[in-house]
Amino acid sequence: MRTLLVEDQPISRDVLCSLLMARVGEIDSCIAEGVDEAVRCLGVHGSDLIFADFSTGDVCGDGRFEEIVSNAGAAPVIALDRRVVPANLKRAMGAGAKAYITKTSTRELIDAAIGVVLAGGVYFPQTPVEDTVADGPIGWVQALSKRQTQVLALMMRGRSNRDIAVELGVSVATVKLHVHAILRAAEARNRTEAVLKAQAG
Repeated sequence: MRTLLVEDQPISRDVLCSLLMARVGEIDSCIAEGVDEAVRCLGVHGSDLIFADFSTGDVCGDGRFEEIVSNAGAAPVIALDRRVVPANLKRAMGAGAKAYITKTSTRELIDAAIGVVLAGGVYFPQTPVEDTVADGPIGWVQALSKRQTQVLALMMRGRSNRDIAVELGVSVATVKLHVHAILRAAEARNRTEAVLKAQAG
């Protein structure tokens, strides 16, 4: 597997490479310490998986993380960060990254997130739905239970009922019940309409 690490901390590179090798065997890693170098590497060698650290070089600059994703082709991009920064989390999701992982996470969580991405899924840490709603919490959202709020937050990220069930550790049938309650509270005909109402504030 060919990987691109836009990461300037050797210990972080070592951890990521060791986790990958344990999963897929031999890897061929390209190291970049900035976006221009990363784009050149992608143009010459391509990649099967990309890690981009917001705290490395100019990755956090205006439009720079997005430039990595746009040059990634079919390769999934995993965003890294020192801690959860809501603005960076939203940027990663909006740009089309497949995961957002903090360096304060355990090796087990990082490994699990990588596994999810390699299997074609996505991983983003749970955040309060208020961080996703455009203009802050609104009446019907505030009336939801804590679990329903979590389900709504995941709906707003495009997750299917099955994905939500796996992430929350509940059955698909339970998720369907929560979705039904959310639609009723939002007075929405379907989940898309409920999500649009939540985003509109």
